[in-house]
Amino acid sequence: MTTDNDAVFSSDLAAEPKAAEGIQPMRKASTEEISRAMTGGIVFKGSKLKAPAQQAGKVKTKAKKKAYITGAHGSGAAKKKADIRTRRANRHKNK
Repeated sequence: MTTDNDAVFSSDLAAEPKAAEGIQPMRKASTEEISRAMTGGIVFKGSKLKAPAQQAGKVKTKAKKKAYITGAHGSGAAKKKADIRTRRANRHKNK
């Protein structure tokens, strides 16, 4: 049983998509390219500019600093995590 709406949708699917102005349609990849991508993978290259080298020993995030690890900065979650860390350290200390 078909309705008028079904006819509209089926005719929309049969229509070829039209490219917008200024946009090139994608080229068709050869079977060799496809098989090479499937077996060897695809490598997405990064930017040409290299990031400056990080200084050795520099703390990158606040979470690694002593006050944040011990919960001294006032966060309830950090205090709870510090408590869990000390309990775990005490458990492993006896072994």
